[in-house]
Amino acid sequence: MYILLSSVFLIPVVMLLACSGVPPVTPAVTAGRVAEVPKSAPQTSLPVFARPTGRILDPAEYDRSDVISYRPLRQSDFRGTNPPPEMMPHRDRLGATTCAYLVTTAATQVFVRPVRAPGGRVFYEATPRGLGFRAEMDRNCSWWNSAQAALKTDYVLEHEQIHFALFELEARRLNAAVDGLYPRLQTRDSTLDGARQAMQARLEEILAESLRGVLARSHAFDEETSMGYRPQQQKAWLRRVQAELSNPGLAF
Repeated sequence: MYILLSSVFLIPVVMLLACSGVPPVTPAVTAGRVAEVPKSAPQTSLPVFARPTGRILDPAEYDRSDVISYRPLRQSDFRGTNPPPEMMPHRDRLGATTCAYLVTTAATQVFVRPVRAPGGRVFYEATPRGLGFRAEMDRNCSWWNSAQAALKTDYVLEHEQIHFALFELEARRLNAAVDGLYPRLQTRDSTLDGARQAMQARLEEILAESLRGVLARSHAFDEETSMGYRPQQQKAWLRRVQAELSNPGLAF
């Protein structure tokens, strides 16, 4: 007997706040609260407000009311009336903020079956089915600074497009590695709910690993392109991610 659990149990989310910094007119002294960056995040010379940050979201925080899958971005996709709260103290120095998610697909399900061990004891085994991942942009969360004029619209859009592409590439990497993830996600426990929660915890570990990877690449990208106008460096990154998106076997 299998008990099918809704895929709602497999929606931990990775969120990125990817910021385009405008050239500062004062020394980069920052204040206020920012989202926590994992301890393994790389060292950076970027001021605090310009650093990409991320975390694992509780499923209750996940709002799918206005998300889009990966595609070319338009300025109209940035529908937030304000930047995310942790960026509010620095809104005048930002070009835009992009909220990107890495989530499990709707086809992802959890099957839990009771298993009788020698001696008659019953435990529960949780197994994922249809596991898949996708990158999304939350348009309600993403924000465009219409007041800043230091950077051209096309340049800021290109910058945010690359951040979104890094999430899309990570989703594709996970999907290519799905077969190897199934053994890591199979769990057993003395209770049905315990087996489900154990699988949830393991999935969060996998997404935390992905978060660290995306943040590392985002930091590297922003180190080369943020806090000024660097079209050559940004175009080089654009060519890089476009090549990766076109050729799944290509690694940089």
